[in-house]
Amino acid sequence: MVEHRSPKPRVGGSIPPGPASVMKERISVRRSEHNELKPSRGSRVKDFLKGIWVELSQRVKWPTRKELLQYTIVVIIFVVFWATYIGIWDFLFAKGVELIVK
Repeated sequence: MVEHRSPKPRVGGSIPPGPASVMKERISVRRSEHNELKPSRGSRVKDFLKGIWVELSQRVKWPTRKELLQYTIVVIIFVVFWATYIGIWDFLFAKGVELIVK
C-alpha cells in the first residue's frame, strides 16, 4: 500500500522583491578561490545602504508634526505619572523600613 502525503503547509509568506531601483542595478562581482562569482563586499554594503534609504523614504509612514507633538506629550505625561507613583511608594517603604530598624 502506497501512502500519499500532502505537501507540508507553508508557514509565513514569501519575501517580496526589493524596490525596482535597487533590483535593476548591476552588482559588481569578483571571482573567489573556486571561480564562483560573488558580489564584492563594497557593492553589498552599498546595496544594503541603498535598501535602507529606500525603506526609510518610501515605505515608512512618518508622523506629521502635530502627531509627533501629541505622542510626545502623552509619553511625558505617562512617564511623570509613573515616576511620581513609584516615588511615593519608594518613600513610604523607606519610612516603613526606617521605623522597623529603630
